[in-house]
Amino acid sequence: MPLLRDIGEKTALEKMSQILGKQWRCPTLSPGDDAVCAGIGFENIIVKIDGGSIDTSKAPWMGYYDVGWLWVTATASDLAAKAAKPIVFLISVGLNPSLPEDALYEVIKGAIDSAHIHGAWLGGGDTNSSKDIGWVDVAGIGVVQLQPPGRRPQPGDLVFITTGRLGVTGAVLHSLASGTWRKAMHEYPSFFNEFDRPRARIEFADLYRIVGADCITASIDISDGLAETLYQLAEAGNSTVEIRELPLSKEVLRYAEENNVNPLDLVLYGGQEYEIVFTAKQECREDVIGEAQRLGLRVKAIGVIRKGAPKVVYRGSLIARRGWDNFKA
Repeated sequence: MPLLRDIGEKTALEKMSQILGKQWRCPTLSPGDDAVCAGIGFENIIVKIDGGSIDTSKAPWMGYYDVGWLWVTATASDLAAKAAKPIVFLISVGLNPSLPEDALYEVIKGAIDSAHIHGAWLGGGDTNSSKDIGWVDVAGIGVVQLQPPGRRPQPGDLVFITTGRLGVTGAVLHSLASGTWRKAMHEYPSFFNEFDRPRARIEFADLYRIVGADCITASIDISDGLAETLYQLAEAGNSTVEIRELPLSKEVLRYAEENNVNPLDLVLYGGQEYEIVFTAKQECREDVIGEAQRLGLRVKAIGVIRKGAPKVVYRGSLIARRGWDNFKA
């Protein structure tokens, strides 16, 4: 029998979705989406669980407080991608018994503060022991006022993205991988502030409510990298995602130049951005941009959905599909 590290997370999730589909009860969202509705008659109640090992989510400069904050934000972002506003989170923490007790309390404090900033609260959870450093799982419940957006855009739809962290987390992760994070932290403190205290784009729920499901046709959270997210969109819509422009801030460009790295790699293959990619009908462009601006949500139209094989192209060139895989690491 193949090992998980051999097949990878994507293949494993596809097989899991087939198993889940045999007893699926959410009529609006399919297995494998960012989150799921509670079931028939409860389509407006959206639920999600997310988490991971502390070893892979806690960078050297981060504390246990940051880990608690991070996983609540990750869960909130998946809810937000389905236009749901969080109302309550639950947390499960497993820690090595040799850790000081403050490690547990700091995880909880970070989770509480992140829950509050996302308009919700932390309703407790569970604790357990771990043989390695530990892990954190966070479940969230949110409410959407309209039918939640799925992942299937239509040819001709515009591709939008919320902005603010694109390339930033890529730069932070690059500095970590290259061992230059101490220098980068001194020269780009705003990058590390965004990385340590990310905030989900909850305003997207209001944007979706205002412009309506007739305008916004699909949405996905970005957490495994923009390139992987765009490929998921292409596969779900059985279409080609044509990217015309990618947002590149002056600071990201400066970091790329100083560190001899392609700035597009920082934007496409970063991960942990917790931004939202969404599609909207062409005729809704001005409404989407105008309402987003009024809500304080920065969005940018970056491309269009075309008929064709599921792939992602940028200015005529195929974008390589690379993204984080928990089983292959």
